[in-house]
Amino acid sequence: MIANASMTRWAGLWRSGKSRETQHFLFEDCRLVVYGTRREMREYIHQKYGYIVKRKDLRADPHWWTLPIPVKVKIAIAIQSTPKKV
Repeated sequence: MIANASMTRWAGLWRSGKSRETQHFLFEDCRLVVYGTRREMREYIHQKYGYIVKRKDLRADPHWWTLPIPVKVKIAIAIQSTPKKV
């Protein structure tokens, strides 16, 4: 038996480097940070990373940090059960 489930949510994407070559999703306590709406994700980003906007030293060389952006992600889960040995 195979069970599949998927859902669409909003995650935060961290980008840094002069040409934004470093990118990864936002994690907290080893868990991907996702919200049901774009607005909720934007509020989280501004609450947690809003200080970057005021820090010119972080937005310039050598860091090139920018505020993370909300991106739509599709989370898919597939569960496959194996036959039990008798």
